[in-house]
Amino acid sequence: MIPARIIAFLAASILTMPAWCSATQLGAFDVKVLTSLTETYDDNVAYTSTSEKDDFITRARIGLSALYEAKTESLELRGNIIHHKYADYDNYDNTSEDLSVTAHKEFSAYDRAIFSDTFTHAEEPSSFEDEFGRTSGRYSYNRNRLNIAYSREFSKEFTLIARYLNDFDTYSRSDLSDSMQNRIGFEGDYMISSDTTVYGMYDFYHRDFDPGSSATINSFSAGGRQYLTDHTFADAGLGYDLIHSFNNKDYIKPHFSASLTDDFDETTRLSASYDKRYYTNASTQDLFDYWRASLAFNKRLLQRLGFNTSVFYGKGRYTTFDIKDTLKGAAAGLSYDVSDNVTAGLNYSYSKTTSNYASRAYERNTISVSITAAF
Repeated sequence: MIPARIIAFLAASILTMPAWCSATQLGAFDVKVLTSLTETYDDNVAYTSTSEKDDFITRARIGLSALYEAKTESLELRGNIIHHKYADYDNYDNTSEDLSVTAHKEFSAYDRAIFSDTFTHAEEPSSFEDEFGRTSGRYSYNRNRLNIAYSREFSKEFTLIARYLNDFDTYSRSDLSDSMQNRIGFEGDYMISSDTTVYGMYDFYHRDFDPGSSATINSFSAGGRQYLTDHTFADAGLGYDLIHSFNNKDYIKPHFSASLTDDFDETTRLSASYDKRYYTNASTQDLFDYWRASLAFNKRLLQRLGFNTSVFYGKGRYTTFDIKDTLKGAAAGLSYDVSDNVTAGLNYSYSKTTSNYASRAYERNTISVSITAAF
């Protein structure tokens, strides 16, 4: 009964656009409400290579955002609750939640700080990057990402940044250990010209599994950003990681990243990225040697009609377990602004993981239609 009531309530809120959904001022905060309904067909809801199960899933979401802005500071709060109702396999019914806090503060004309914290509870990966290297199967997870950074501008050209990040992940499966990663880093940015900026950085990572072992990485990097035109820029970085791995072995490994972004105009954006490195992920006590490439394109076709598409390809190998995974993914979507506050959407996504471990392989197609109201 509860899921049906939630769905009926959200449908009514979107179709009738009630007055309570209108943006309002709550003290110093600008508060907005978001509701949406999404109907999805998924041909592999269990993420398996055999005995695949397909189903229709209804997702009902209600979200809230609150924004405070002043001359030298801002604070934004965002939260969503999404109920997933499966037509046939109701044992997969679940509710996911996410909550984020972001704050900016300017202490002076030269000193700035940012604080952000994001919590997610869900049962499915939210992107191709999440799927890549992921332990297969269906399970729920809790994820928290904390980021604190302080920057000091010593001159018009030179800025120094200090940062601390904390990642915390827990899983519902008993065979997956919880993990925490702490990261401390320093970065120096130097602007050679209005078109060219270079940087050097050092980061220390420590990931610990409970129960389990730990690994550390001392990472040294250098790179920069170059504007090729007023609307096109390229980023590139390279360096070396000094790694003490979970198996008590030491490695020195290179890493490299590059990206290109082109904002052709106010309605069109193209971005491409590539990166390669050895890294620790949150669910497997082993080094992951990977490379991945992605491409994304967004275009406003008409005043009310938008189009987006993306592709992803990644290959990786866990060094000790000798698990080799390859992920191919593609997605495309259309959005139509029914009114200033209501948007309809149609989206398709495809992903395929191949592996030398058959239990990790699967192929999945999803197609979704949605309607969203934000006030």
